[in-house]
Amino acid sequence: MESTSHLESPGVNLSGITDRRQMHFCDHIKNFLTNLFTETGKGLAMSQCRMTEEMRSMITKRFENVNAKTFPGAQPISMQRDHLSDTMAGSRYLCCEKTDGVRFLCVITQTRSLLIDRNYNIFDVKMERLNLDGFKFEFIHVFDGELIKDRGEDFTKFFIFDALVVNGKNIMNLTFENRLRTVKNKVIKKLRIQEYCEITCDRADNYDDDEDEFDKLGDIRDDSNGIIKIYLKDFFLDIQTKDLWEKVIPKLDHGNDGIIYTMNDCPYYPGTCSQIIKWKPAFLNSVDFNLKLITSYNDNEYIWGLYARTYEQPEFLYDCIFFENAEENEKWRKTIAQMSNHSEEKPVIVECAFNSDLDYDNLIRFNKYKRMSMKSSYPREDHLKRDFKFDSEVSFTEKKQLKGGWIIERQRTDKETPNSLRVAINIKATIMDPVSVDDIINCPEIRAKYCPAGMKRSAQAPPQSVAKRQKTE
Repeated sequence: MESTSHLESPGVNLSGITDRRQMHFCDHIKNFLTNLFTETGKGLAMSQCRMTEEMRSMITKRFENVNAKTFPGAQPISMQRDHLSDTMAGSRYLCCEKTDGVRFLCVITQTRSLLIDRNYNIFDVKMERLNLDGFKFEFIHVFDGELIKDRGEDFTKFFIFDALVVNGKNIMNLTFENRLRTVKNKVIKKLRIQEYCEITCDRADNYDDDEDEFDKLGDIRDDSNGIIKIYLKDFFLDIQTKDLWEKVIPKLDHGNDGIIYTMNDCPYYPGTCSQIIKWKPAFLNSVDFNLKLITSYNDNEYIWGLYARTYEQPEFLYDCIFFENAEENEKWRKTIAQMSNHSEEKPVIVECAFNSDLDYDNLIRFNKYKRMSMKSSYPREDHLKRDFKFDSEVSFTEKKQLKGGWIIERQRTDKETPNSLRVAINIKATIMDPVSVDDIINCPEIRAKYCPAGMKRSAQAPPQSVAKRQKTE
């Protein structure tokens, strides 16, 4: 199979399917996903999830907008302070650690295991699989998850954090907890038993109904022979945030960059999902922009644009960034030139953090220009080229009052589109008024959901994965 598209993921060199003979197969996969979401939207009225009519109407429109050109996975929003007292106060939320991995949709068919990235590239990979004899469906499973590689281990893991299809059955309209439970009982449990029985020559039916025996199996093989192993992430109640943060996350063998909160009574739906909320420590909040050169005059007089996207404008100038030396300007000029040399010109997506203490001269000049000259909230290319002056004076007082700007953390080679304008605005608001983990732990509205008024709150139970619970509720 020819491949020209590569994506470096933890422990795996993924080769995209680019052979023309197989492109029709990629189209087949995308059409399947489009039809899956379309049919799910039509069946929303039969959902197990409890929703207001406003929420149901909004989700229905999201399903209607799915097409075969855009990655259909659900996207979280960044946590803001009003989410604690408003959004999360009235509903049951489950939480998990936010793994610093690479996100994919996973599609398992009768004959292949496929990973689909945010750019809607499809990769053929080797993953552990159940014995699929007797299945009449072409598409067996569709999971949402991420690839990671734990420190000290030689094999790569795919961690499932949500599911769309299990054993050929669409489960997107189940509650989140029931989606997790379905994955555990129908997939993870059977994979571990199958693995154990292959080694011990035991019979699988000795374990099917024995939860205690299953939990004792754990990880049987450390050597996966290059096959990606499948796991289910551990989830906790939102009131268990303290234990998750203090007892679980410090012991992880992989990178972590926050916590994800998911509303239980929410179906899986495409696009930005306001019922999935990501919290990050303030210093880790960032926005993905499209970096473009607006204009330059000499080695150290470059104006760079940070572009978000809107429905009307794929390139919306949100803000500007400046570099303090000629070497940085030349580095990014060459990077953009290299990306332009592809058969298809590709944007340079950069992950940016906001630093409130930045005070180099060109940034101060730009912040002064925004305050004095700009009539709207966002800069315009033509006005910048005409009005911005690199030689204007910068006073000591201005350095104190006008500091603060974006810095580039890294280039996002795994993305080809920037964040939306709305996402950029929300993340900037989060950066300027960050929510701490203590704010979440001590939130009275969250605690009140589990402790009725007038009752003394009992000691909090130790962390327990919702997905690992035995048959309760």
